[in-house]
Parts: sequence; C-alpha cells; structure tokens
Amino acid sequence: MRKLWFACGVAVGCATWLDCSNATTTDDAGADAGKVFDAKADVPLDVGADVDTDAGECNALTLPGTIVHEQKTPGALPVPTGGPFTDGTYVATSAAAYTGVDGGTGQTAVTYQVTDVVVGNTFEVAQGNVVLPPRTSGTFATDAGSFSATILCPTSAPPYMWNAFDANADAGTFTLYLMNGGGIVTQSLTLTKQ
Repeated sequence: MRKLWFACGVAVGCATWLDCSNATTTDDAGADAGKVFDAKADVPLDVGADVDTDAGECNALTLPGTIVHEQKTPGALPVPTGGPFTDGTYVATSAAAYTGVDGGTGQTAVTYQVTDVVVGNTFEVAQGNVVLPPRTSGTFATDAGSFSATILCPTSAPPYMWNAFDANADAGTFTLYLMNGGGIVTQSLTLTKQ
C-alpha cells in the first residue's frame, strides 16, 4: 500500500467521491424557475465507518486508535532516497511540515489516522481525518526516491499527493514525502509496520 493521499479539511455538499444517491433535482415553477437541489435533510446522514456504505469494494481495513498530529520541523530538509518496501500492515506514527533552517516549531492543524497494507506493489488504505475517501486501494511504482501511486478504488478518487519516499526494511518503516514543483520537500508522513 503505497498510495496514501491525505489532505485535511471539511467538505460540504456532494463531491465526486461522496454518495449523493439521496440527492434529487426537480423543476420548480416558482419565482426561481430552475433546478433545485434537495439534499433531503429528513434522511439521516451516514458518516459511520460501516463496511456496507463506507468501505464499498475497496477494502475493509479498520483505523488505528492513534491520531498523529503533524509537527512543524525546522532544519535541513530531508532528501528522499527510496529503498525496499516490505509487505505488511503499517500505521501512521509521525508527520512533519518542514519549515526550513529558520522555521518555526510546534503542532500544525493537520492530523492523520492511517492503516496501510502493502503487498508487492499494491496497497489498501483506511484513513480518517481527511477529505479523501475513507478507504482506497491501488498500485504504486517507485524509482530511486520517487513514488507514484494509482488509486484504483474508488475510481472517482482524486490523485495521490505523495511523490517521494524512503523505506527502511530493517526498522520496519517507510516515509512518504510531498515535494513542491521545485523539488523541495514540504511535508512527510511516516508509517511503521505492526
């Protein structure tokens, strides 16, 4: 499972990865004469983690109990070097937002709650506290320190944002990095084998 796409925030309304099956449009002959969206507020919103509606066909992984808080990290920026991924189940254990040599410290507002199963070049992910689908699966490819992931389920998932990595088979960890367009590492997420 090398595809971990994380973004923090709150989505309101229907997006391509939300089930909007309870939404309808109706012609309205009133003064606003046009399409009206009826969110059917009388139907309870299902935000639970039940397998029937949230896991879909992607996977049935559960979230770890620990929520990881991203920390501002000053100093020299890491240089992703790659390495071998080891098959197994991993959970998020640390996250960093790199602030540079003169940067600040402390906790950011970003949190991660992730379980990732890696087998060969495939992954399954369960993630909480993110704007992405709660469960995804797909394939990944690596080349030296670069990383690319293709989310296969759900098919409407947005692209994966992590684009570099380090893997340490001896320590049972891997770290995913987000590099900006100039090749500078801005964030990382470290996962540890269970």
